[in-house]
Amino acid sequence: MSFDSATLSWRCMICDLERLDSRISVVTSWMVRGEDEPHPIYFKQNVLHCNDNPSCIKEATTKIIVGHSRKIPVSEVPERYRFI
Repeated sequence: MSFDSATLSWRCMICDLERLDSRISVVTSWMVRGEDEPHPIYFKQNVLHCNDNPSCIKEATTKIIVGHSRKIPVSEVPERYRFI
């Protein structure tokens, strides 16, 4: 079995179209959930989107996948979590 990178495809998380790898990009954002709790959860969110569709690009920068969480700048992430 061989792997052909020319046929590798991904699904856009915005428009839900399956696209070739060359037409998909990723927006990575730091997130926090439960920040009012004693032990908030810090994580990175990756949003796959069409890199040739302006509306997908725009929405990918604001999309929140995990409910009750918000995007934060890396400066708000405690140092011990930044290795992720």
